[in-house]
Amino acid sequence: MVRFENIDGYCIVISIKEHKKVKNKILKLIKKVPETTVYEKGQCIRNTDYIYGREVKREYLEFFWEVLRPYMKEAMHKMHCGAWNIDNGWFQQYTGMDQHDWHLHASTQFAGVYYLELPDPKYVTEFYDYKTNKKTKLVPCKEGDVILFPANMPHRSNTTFLKKRRTVIAFNCSFDRLNEEPINEELENS
Repeated sequence: MVRFENIDGYCIVISIKEHKKVKNKILKLIKKVPETTVYEKGQCIRNTDYIYGREVKREYLEFFWEVLRPYMKEAMHKMHCGAWNIDNGWFQQYTGMDQHDWHLHASTQFAGVYYLELPDPKYVTEFYDYKTNKKTKLVPCKEGDVILFPANMPHRSNTTFLKKRRTVIAFNCSFDRLNEEPINEELENS
């Protein structure tokens, strides 16, 4: 028998301070990538590059990783880890009735979403709770935020119903080299 038990879990929300400075540059770099629309079961994505392999040059990702790196170093420090590894990344643009139905990300620890364009915060990523068989509450995010969450957690980008475009940079990453000493010290002192 399989059952689900609640433990205190978390996701990480990072506010990119320089979002307003970098937004237009990233959008211009995204325009260099061949435009591809995906329409298949559970997906209607106006423009994305996640179907391409690493052979397609993605200048926007190289630039974004540099913007994100100091924030991820801070997250590593708070998580007592010594390394952050990027597994892959891609962008997705949604308008109108576009959506990306329930899915998860295999073979990685965390999935991340950078809200590059988010005309309405009610269209943030939605999560599914296995125990309650319901959607969880929305994690409050705004344009310019990055959310990191366990990659095995079912999530979706629900139908947008917007005339304005919503653009995200999604990525998979892992943390490594846990330093157990600060954890043990914190537990001893609590």
